[in-house]
Amino acid sequence: MQPHDAYFIAGVFIPIYAFGRIFSARADDVSYWMPFSLFLAGIGCLAIAWIRQPDALNFDGFMQSVLRLLNVFASAV
Repeated sequence: MQPHDAYFIAGVFIPIYAFGRIFSARADDVSYWMPFSLFLAGIGCLAIAWIRQPDALNFDGFMQSVLRLLNVFASAV
């Protein structure tokens, strides 16, 4: 697994999760801040992945990152 893989995968999935949580949040005191901060954290992860490996930020690079991550989990079992 390469160093940018975790940032790349987190940068794709965290904003998607946060975007869904923003629309399901209630109008309480802090209910909007947590999903919004998760969204910003995911964008930050994408920025870190882009700084570390600028050529890998495409669909092919994402799939290679997912396959490397699955390979790590499969070898651990």
